[in-house]
Amino acid sequence: MKTIKWNNSFLLAGLLFIVSLFSVGGVLVSCSESEKIVTQIEEKIVYVDGKWMVVASKEVTVTTGETVTLNVTVGGDENLKPEYTCTSESPNIATAAVDADGKNVTITGVSAGNTFVTIECPTDTKPLVATIPVTVEQGAIRILAIGNSFSQDAVEQYLHELAEAEGISTIIGNMFIGGCSLERHVKNARDNAPAYAYRKIGTDGKKRERGKMSLEAVLADEDWDYVSLQQASPFSGMYETYEASLPELIEYVKVRLPKKTKLMLHQTWAYASTSKHSGFKNYNCNQLTMYQAIADAVKKAAKANKIKIVIPSGTAIQNARTSFIGDHLNRDGYHLDVKIGRYTAACTWFERIFKHSVVGNPYAPEGLDEARKAVAQKAAHAAVKHPYKVTELSITN
Repeated sequence: MKTIKWNNSFLLAGLLFIVSLFSVGGVLVSCSESEKIVTQIEEKIVYVDGKWMVVASKEVTVTTGETVTLNVTVGGDENLKPEYTCTSESPNIATAAVDADGKNVTITGVSAGNTFVTIECPTDTKPLVATIPVTVEQGAIRILAIGNSFSQDAVEQYLHELAEAEGISTIIGNMFIGGCSLERHVKNARDNAPAYAYRKIGTDGKKRERGKMSLEAVLADEDWDYVSLQQASPFSGMYETYEASLPELIEYVKVRLPKKTKLMLHQTWAYASTSKHSGFKNYNCNQLTMYQAIADAVKKAAKANKIKIVIPSGTAIQNARTSFIGDHLNRDGYHLDVKIGRYTAACTWFERIFKHSVVGNPYAPEGLDEARKAVAQKAAHAAVKHPYKVTELSITN
């Protein structure tokens, strides 16, 4: 949080400056002889009938999710009380509130754009009114996955680059334990266990890892905008496993996050039809059976737990399998291929979170040809539109 204060050492000089401007017709926005606003100094000074109000800055720039506090001072009449009100022209862009001490106005960036905040103090004649232009710039979008190697496949590669290609700054975190189930996440939460490798991709695109991290520590590490949860792949199509652990994990996470944070459920993918993974037996070693079970379980779990955002990576992968690529999106029968598989998942995360169609995004991993790039982007786009059913892709190489 940034605080901007009126420098009291310049108060007298500032007011004398007003008087001099009045006498020589200086640079003012003037409504009448008794109501003037000084605009060509760092602060904004409003003068009405011998009374004045000083706002510590004549304009404000803030990033989304951050706040700026402006000091406000009034004077010129010993009976004048500093009873401010403030309003934002567009609260969806920036909100404004008077602090409890009545001396400051706090402006918080909500979404990128421009608006005005009006600060008013009543007097026995005309009110003192200052209108401050506010510019809100988009800050980094902070995304955290609480997962396992499948979240590693989905977010640790390519998501940053896809966002960067469209001018979106991101901070991406992944809490990694190989094969970690919802049940194990809950146990780690109860024990505050420092059991995770915390991989974090900063705004510079560089990945850094810290070991022996707890859920509590990582949830507090950033002001997360999005947090995703997911089940381990062998159990991802078994709704009863969500029912047993997901509500407790959600409750643990929610009380440690700001109200603005949006929870997500990651719908993971079915194994390759030739997979030798022991968990494949839960689905009779049938890929479509596994996919449909995952889609149904995630849909039901999201509804039961009031999670509005589902990232349908599983559907995107299944969509891509209908193309000329076929069943070649995995590297070992269950983890994703390091290029086309991971890129397809990243495209799905990108479109679902940022609500921008990924089709036409200029970024693709080095060595991925245009035909496969098109498959990944269109598979992801179709999955976001229809997250629980397969879309046939008529794309040839």
